[in-house]
Amino acid sequence: MMSSIVQIVVAPIAAGLLLNRFLPRLCAAIQPFLPPLSVFVTALCVGSPLAINIKAVLSPFGLAIVLLLLAFHTSSFVAGYHLAGTWFHKSADEQYLLRQECKVVFLLLL
Repeated sequence: MMSSIVQIVVAPIAAGLLLNRFLPRLCAAIQPFLPPLSVFVTALCVGSPLAINIKAVLSPFGLAIVLLLLAFHTSSFVAGYHLAGTWFHKSADEQYLLRQECKVVFLLLL
């Protein structure tokens, strides 16, 4: 388990720190592509187990779990949006940031 943690967490962080330290121009060049890449990789990480267990997911129990997960995430995003607006209402960048975050969250929910 320790080697899995090192491979999944520590190695990418160390590689990113080293690249940023020794090759800053390369990091600046690839930085615009990293958010879409991370969404794609996350979708693969979530979609792979779902595809393997598609029969369990499509069963009535699996469908109930999927609906509960969707409801939980949707309510969390809505609550986070409103709480951020309540707590940071005096911030100058608050409205801009909220709109940008909501656009990203909305696209991810699709």
